[in-house]
Amino acid sequence: MCALAACNRKEENAIPPSTGNVSSPQTSSGSETAPEHTLQTSSGGETAPEYTQATTEQTPVGEDIKETDTAEEMPNIMDMSNSQLVAYLLSEVPEAQERVTQGGMDALVTEETTELGGVCRDIWLGTDLDGKFTREILYTISASGRIYEYDPLEDAWQIRNKGVQTQVAYVKLDEVVSDEFVQLLIDGVQWVDDNSKPNGYAIYNETEDWTSYIATIWTDCYIWVNAPDVGMELYKVSLDNFLGELDAREGIVLADITIDNEGSILSISERYTP
Repeated sequence: MCALAACNRKEENAIPPSTGNVSSPQTSSGSETAPEHTLQTSSGGETAPEYTQATTEQTPVGEDIKETDTAEEMPNIMDMSNSQLVAYLLSEVPEAQERVTQGGMDALVTEETTELGGVCRDIWLGTDLDGKFTREILYTISASGRIYEYDPLEDAWQIRNKGVQTQVAYVKLDEVVSDEFVQLLIDGVQWVDDNSKPNGYAIYNETEDWTSYIATIWTDCYIWVNAPDVGMELYKVSLDNFLGELDAREGIVLADITIDNEGSILSISERYTP
């Protein structure tokens, strides 16, 4: 368990569950700030995560890096060259390596960044035909080396470092240990798309098997909110606010859970269940 008390991390989206705002990840281009969907209350608005696009293109990183391994002593992510950054991505995300080495994709590193609790460097995978690069899959890497992949369907970021596991599960509170971390109980289920069902899906859970995992103030938490004049949208919230929303949902939610190989929860993203 890391020494979270010494981290003093600023919770950009931390607002009281009963009155607070929750903000959805947004994008921006150039120097302009993208419009934000924010629930307004007397407590004011919150700044949404965003990624900022550069105005110039750079040449895609070529074939010479596709089989490159990262150095044993890896430099800081922000100090890496383009080739080092792509090599790190391919070494940590097997799917990305397969897309490049076997799927014919190229990697493009630009000056674009994404704000996810800190500045992250973006890498696009796509196809390069006749000198024109088509962007298809977006990854972003934090200064600490955490790799995210953008999911356009969910409008959310998913952690992709190797050694992490993602599953669909019911989540409920086990114990609040301190201001910095809690124990959550996780019961994995099977989600099946089924058009014969009223809402197009079915959930199977033959045997309840609740397992305790740790969530911290570093855990990425997302919930669905019915925003005025917008409808249902997925919003990022602090751990405190997630617990408040969990209580409002009768103490249990269905979510996509990402857990590292040490048993810590990296992200919780509520599943939309109409």
